Amino acid sequence: MVSNGEAVGGGLSGKCPRVVPGLSLMSIAFAYSVGYTNGVPSEKRFSVIRKILENKGYVLVRISGSHHIFMKPGSLPVSIPVQGGKVKAFYVRKIEKLES
Repeated sequence: MVSNGEAVGGGLSGKCPRVVPGLSLMSIAFAYSVGYTNGVPSEKRFSVIRKILENKGYVLVRISGSHHIFMKPGSLPVSIPVQGGKVKAFYVRKIEKLES
């Protein structure tokens, strides 16, 4: 059991999560599996983001270069830049804040 804040995993510093007082390894593993680190969303695959937007009623209307533009009746268009099949954390937060 590690309690002094050293890296978990025996010398893999930078690759494994740090032990945080009050958090179990299971909750840290869950946070990484759903794409959150330190309570902040990390970048996600575009396929996941597209499903989220479609569930909120948005439709992909066009692609202009790396920007995928989604629209929903009564809402402003949402432009999501995709690089290497991933969407940056800034845009993930932006999408999570959109109303359904």
